[in-house]
This record gives sequence, C-alpha cells and structure tokens, in this order.
Amino acid sequence: MTDSPQPELPHSLRLEAAAEHAGLRLDQFLARVMPGHSRVRWQQWIAEGRVTTLSGSPLRTAAGRIHAGEVFLIQPEISPAPGASGLKPVAMALEIIYQDEDLAVIHKPSGLLVHPGAGRREEPTLVHALLHHFGPSQSLLPGAEAQRPGIVHRLDRLASGLMVVARNETAQRQLADAFARREVEKTYLALVHGCPRPDHGVLDQPIARDRMRRTRMTTRNPQGRAARSEYRVLEAWPVPALPGGGFSLLEVRIRTGRTHQIRVHLAGLGHPIAGDRAYGAPAVMVTAAGSRTRQGGAVPKPLDEWRGRKLERIFLHAARLAFTHPRRGGRMEFTSPLPADLELFLQQLRLLQKSS
Repeated sequence: MTDSPQPELPHSLRLEAAAEHAGLRLDQFLARVMPGHSRVRWQQWIAEGRVTTLSGSPLRTAAGRIHAGEVFLIQPEISPAPGASGLKPVAMALEIIYQDEDLAVIHKPSGLLVHPGAGRREEPTLVHALLHHFGPSQSLLPGAEAQRPGIVHRLDRLASGLMVVARNETAQRQLADAFARREVEKTYLALVHGCPRPDHGVLDQPIARDRMRRTRMTTRNPQGRAARSEYRVLEAWPVPALPGGGFSLLEVRIRTGRTHQIRVHLAGLGHPIAGDRAYGAPAVMVTAAGSRTRQGGAVPKPLDEWRGRKLERIFLHAARLAFTHPRRGGRMEFTSPLPADLELFLQQLRLLQKSS
C-alpha cells in the first residue's frame, strides 16, 4: 500500500503509522490512535471510503494489515445521506460573529432552543437554522448525535449570547474534548435580585435534577454532579422597595457546564436571576399601587412607573468566549455586548437609583 505523495484532500486528517502499529488491522490502528470512535464506527467509515491512501485512493478493507510509516487520510466530515437525522433546514435569522471551514461563532437570541428536545420536537431550533445556513457542509452525526450536528455546548432557551458550533465532525470532536477538559473560557453577565455579600465568591455546590420538579435542577442533592461557578459584582443598585432589596449586575465564570448551572447556583445563594421565575425571581419588579417597603414606608414616587413591570426573559447573557482553534491552534476570543433590551433595563435602573 505505497503511493507517491499527492496533495491532501480538503478537510482531511493525516495519520501516519508508527513502528508500534505495524501488523495491526486497519480498523484496530484507527481506533487506537483516535479512541473517540469505536472500531465499528471506523469499519463503517472505511466501507464508505472515508479512509484513503495519501493519493486519495479509498481503502475498503478494515482487516488489511498495515506497515510502519504508512500514511492515511481521514475525511470524517463527509455527511451521510440527506435526511438521515430526520431534521429539516429552517430559514431564520442567524447572527454569525465569525466563521471559517471548521467552526462558527454565533449569537444565540433569547427564546431560541439550541437543539430538539423532549416535548419540543417540532419547534425550530438553532440546529435547524445551522442546517439551512451552512447546508451540506454542516456535519450530520449518527445515532443520538444526529439531532445535535455541530453542537458542543448549550445555552438555556431564555438566555442569549455567544456559542461556538462545529462545521465538521473532526472539529466537533476536538471542541467537545476541549470543553470536557475545561479549556474553554465562558463568561456571563447576570442581573440578580439583591446585593450578594461578599461581592466576590466561588460557588461549589453539586447540581442534580430536582426530584419533585423534573424541569428544574437543585443544589440540595449531595449526590449531584460537581459544579463550580465564580461570581463578581460589577454594579449594584440597593433599592429597598424592590424585591430582594435591589439588583446587582454580576460577572460569572463557570468552570463546569451543568444544566441551569448559573441559574441554580445564584438561586441557591439567595439571589435569583431577574426574570427567572422558575428559580424564585418575583413575577414583577414592584407590586400593586399602595405597596410598602420592607421598612413600612411608602414606595418612593420614582418607582410608580415600575409597578407591574416584568422582564420577559431571564437576564443572563454569554458575553465572552475563548478557546483554541481545533485545526490551526492559537487562542481565539470573542465578546458580545448586552442585547438592547437588557442594556435598556440597566439604564433604567441607573436612572431609578439617581432619582430615588
């Protein structure tokens, strides 16, 4: 199996057999050097022609023995037959911050699900938008992963902000590994009720699904999965007449990626995220006319216009994302300003504090 060197095919991964690999079956060698995929998976790829010689000639036999120094090209981003995932592209607005042949960094708006889930199979998601925007170049994966092509991390439906998505399977595997190794930096902005003390802290409570309310998570189960969040108060508005005694804007960095991690950690601290009624935030900022402060005094007049005011989403925004490029190496960093509705809310809080 020797061939004269030829230019590598686009999007291919180059593997060279070492002396220790001599005599192995082809599928054994591939599974050993790339353990993220099973031998059965490699056998499937070999049969589909995704494993070639250096010149691009497909190797169709998984049982063929290899020799030290042999070079193979792998093309894992070739998609299976259209429709294999059952997902259909859906045209919708997609704000792309950056893209190249391997990945895209996008801004996910509040209200958009990342991928199909239980109870929401028919609802358009970010995955449907990705399939429409990138077309056949967006990788489709077998099994359960077919419902999440390109997805390596998630944001809550009601949160907004930066996400990185993979555009081929090699990038997807490498980015997923980087998240698992906690090499990706994620920073969020969250507005919470009240003023946390101290103004900087680390939250280390494990997180598990709430046994009574299955759509929620909890920190009250010591058998939960380890979770670590770090917060810092950026700005505070102590207004006694408001629920919780005011608001604080926090910068939150997460070291793990558990479901609802920031929401449940901050709620457990006694400072739920504004608008997050599932975790204890009040439905309105100031209640009915004639309400009193906790000290028994009348609500300050500047708060009159806030009576009955609601926040239609949770005030949680993924503002910064940093990671190493899966193909080229090198650190990449992206930032995203607060959406207009959240920024307006902060401006109103600042005016309210000045006039109180």
